[in-house]
Amino acid sequence: MAANGSRQCRGPAWVRAGQGVHIPAGLTGSAAYDAELAAWAHLLPASGVFTGLTAARLHGLWLPSLPPGLPHFVAMGTVPGEVRPMRPQLHVVRHPTPPSRDPRRDLPLATVAETLLETARFLPLLDLVALVDSALQLRRTTLAELAAVAGRRRRGAPALRRALGYADARSESAWETLLRMLHVVCGIEVEPQVEFFDEFGRFVARADLHVTGTRLVQEYDGAEHRTRERQAHDLRRERGLADIGVTRRGYVAREVLDQSHLILGAADRALGRESLTSASPWLRLVAESCYRPAGRRALAATVGQGPA
Repeated sequence: MAANGSRQCRGPAWVRAGQGVHIPAGLTGSAAYDAELAAWAHLLPASGVFTGLTAARLHGLWLPSLPPGLPHFVAMGTVPGEVRPMRPQLHVVRHPTPPSRDPRRDLPLATVAETLLETARFLPLLDLVALVDSALQLRRTTLAELAAVAGRRRRGAPALRRALGYADARSESAWETLLRMLHVVCGIEVEPQVEFFDEFGRFVARADLHVTGTRLVQEYDGAEHRTRERQAHDLRRERGLADIGVTRRGYVAREVLDQSHLILGAADRALGRESLTSASPWLRLVAESCYRPAGRRALAATVGQGPA
């Protein structure tokens, strides 16, 4: 990796990633991405760190489908003598106080709390809640740390505070977060990761989402549920729940996004409601999220404007 235009970085052994930035040829996937960031790191000032969506990816958080061609996100302090790198591949922000750095990383990388605060500048609420849930579930940060950074006078702080109001560390995937958010924003009380036992006190199952006050559990069924072994396990589990009077309903991603009326209808029937719950609050959240092309285009337009 190199961040200069010297002769040694030219030729078929190198690929140009940007002005004065080259990486070894032949790298693909995460290896190419890591090499590119290592090269760009040479251009960052002493207070500079990768942050935002770039750092979220490196921290292993649950990112939505992002638009292609996003720049790398960088934050730096307002330090005398430090020059902000000006490249179209970098989206650089400056803060009066240098951003907090994760000391465990070789690359200059913002802490998870700082990363989420920076990401909250751009990411819609639904995507941000999933990101926060993942940081808590993976124990990359704590609610106390997130509340502290959300209390700062920074762009993104109000959005992060709003997301923290919905966050739940018990979520085990982004789609579990989405399924929970569907219920919550539409006014249906649910509890994640509820354990059920039979009349003899024997464990039966732990459910993704229990509709409070009912014997209904709603769950997200990802691709792993379609393997033969997992299907057999799921059938035994579903029979066990039925034996203790618990109804399980599983949904795939398309149903969570596009057929929310089916999910809300199941909850309404279990709650004995005479009128159907409106899905409008959920549909508005989804429409502005990166789970829709319009949301991805809006994100690309916002962060594609260069340094801020």
